[in-house]
Amino acid sequence: MSVITRRGFLQGATAAAVGTTVSTQRVSASADLFLRSPNIQNVSADSAALIWTLPMQTAGSVVITDPSGSLKTFEAVATKFDAASTGMGQTYYQYRAVLQGLTPDTAYLYRIQAGGQPLACSLARPLQFRTAQNGPFSFLHLADCGTGTDQELQLSRQMSAEQVSFALANGDLAYELATYDSVETNYYGVYREQMAQVPFFASLGNHEYYTASGQPSLAARITPTDGIAPADWGRYYSFDWGNAHFVALDSNAPLTDAAAGAGQMLEWLEADLASTRKFWRIAFFHHPGYATGHHQDEPEAALVRKYIVPILEAHGVQLVFNGHEHTYQRTYELLAGQVVAPNSGGLVYITSGGGGTAPYWTPPNDLIAQSIGMNNYVRADVSSSSLTLHARGLGQDSDIDSVVLAPKPQLFAVVNVACFTPDVASGGAIAIFGRNLCPMDRAALFQTPMVEAESCSVTLNGVAVPLLYAGATQMNVQIPFGFSGAGTLAVQTPNGSAQTAVRIDPIAPGLFANPAASEIALAIRGDWSLIDASKSANTGEMVTLFLTGLGPVNADVEAGVLPPGPIPVAARVGVMFGDSYVDAVSATLNAAALYQVQVKVPPGLASKLVPVKVIANGVSSNTRSLPIA
Repeated sequence: MSVITRRGFLQGATAAAVGTTVSTQRVSASADLFLRSPNIQNVSADSAALIWTLPMQTAGSVVITDPSGSLKTFEAVATKFDAASTGMGQTYYQYRAVLQGLTPDTAYLYRIQAGGQPLACSLARPLQFRTAQNGPFSFLHLADCGTGTDQELQLSRQMSAEQVSFALANGDLAYELATYDSVETNYYGVYREQMAQVPFFASLGNHEYYTASGQPSLAARITPTDGIAPADWGRYYSFDWGNAHFVALDSNAPLTDAAAGAGQMLEWLEADLASTRKFWRIAFFHHPGYATGHHQDEPEAALVRKYIVPILEAHGVQLVFNGHEHTYQRTYELLAGQVVAPNSGGLVYITSGGGGTAPYWTPPNDLIAQSIGMNNYVRADVSSSSLTLHARGLGQDSDIDSVVLAPKPQLFAVVNVACFTPDVASGGAIAIFGRNLCPMDRAALFQTPMVEAESCSVTLNGVAVPLLYAGATQMNVQIPFGFSGAGTLAVQTPNGSAQTAVRIDPIAPGLFANPAASEIALAIRGDWSLIDASKSANTGEMVTLFLTGLGPVNADVEAGVLPPGPIPVAARVGVMFGDSYVDAVSATLNAAALYQVQVKVPPGLASKLVPVKVIANGVSSNTRSLPIA
């Protein structure tokens, strides 16, 4: 693999720098004018970004070709980096193009244009990339690699043979100082062949912070920015790939600031992990909380254990990648700093800090399952509900370590899907909340009962029950009609099973909430318009309330399928509007576990926001409100 040296960078810039400030400069299509080869970044299922540098300012663009041969052109924005600011000795222009409206799991060819002309590129690999997919995928982890040594170059060539979707580059990517020069030479120069085809999602290490708090490294990165203050863009972020959610953190200043109450990273982390529904949750940041070696007693390690680890544990993160220690290490599965049984809900911490620096021996540690002083990287193969880690040593023909993660399901609560109370009924819909349940989101089509999704199922007293929805943290099922009493509910997955005791009542009505305001009941008028705070119901008007748990109906109905039409319920049903009781005009089952109650709003209500609850055979639902004019 050829490497861009500082001298080569300057020589190339000097040779092509005539008229660098002319935006319409004509360029040669035959010479490779790239100072930094194109690198693909921030790839998702429907978007990506490309960055490259040239010695001149011109009209830059990217043309992509999809498998059908269709072309799309995206304009690039150029940013000037002058020599006085970068210390590179020559001004250059960094081009950035954001590619949008892409198709998931699709391979695209691309070419870079300057002034409307295609630019030749001397990379050995074709210019192409693939958008994120939903199925199995693989990725690499590397860290502490930015030395420019023979070891880094050899390991880079070894990594280039791996067929993967992306790489996690976990800090200390340029030594000893991460200047514009060393970042260009030891990071973009070393990995330019891979970067032209697969995105590198990077974090900042301590060596990045030794130069302008990491600005030379951040200057050429495009990362997700959702929920992050502009001052912290690139320092921490998250992205999804397949059924996995990845979180990049900054264990330098953003951690110390947040620990002191002056930074936002920890609050952002809490909100980010709370919002994901992905099965796999994977974090990566430079400083390890649990690793043995030269750095184990540093303040950053203690801050990681005190502030980051509890958040990761609370939100079901299964795997953490670190660097900093120049070795390969794998912990046992840990919770609260203690070893727990494999796949029982703990975290495995991988320290892979041997990407090019001189490795060293580490002393034994009761938390460490494997420690090897060797230049290394890690390959991870993600396949639905299991993840296999392969530690690869420099020049080794076989893995120096490997482990399979297959987290068992955990159950936290079983509740009425409409009101989230423990009261559940025959024929009603219940929500099972937990962790590591179903590896992919799946929803029932209701033509036939869906009793399995991604090899995951739910049984009640050993009998499969219909799934309405299956996901990593929640599964909704319909209790079969006619079942009541005590039972055992079990979730079964390829990784194991978990069970809990439940009690099913004949009737347990639960009112659904308006999607925009949980205190308001989900209700519509006769024209199917939604009743909400901006559009109240009127007294004397017929309204329809939506709920589950009204129990038996006056027909034989199979759970988990659409009924042939509205089926009347067997119970007597009425509605309380404040202190006023009104018999329902009708109460029917209209979809799988979804009931509708039609009722006329009574006159004389004193409040504009009236408490409402449904009464079925004397059993009361939860109380919500209805805006009434």
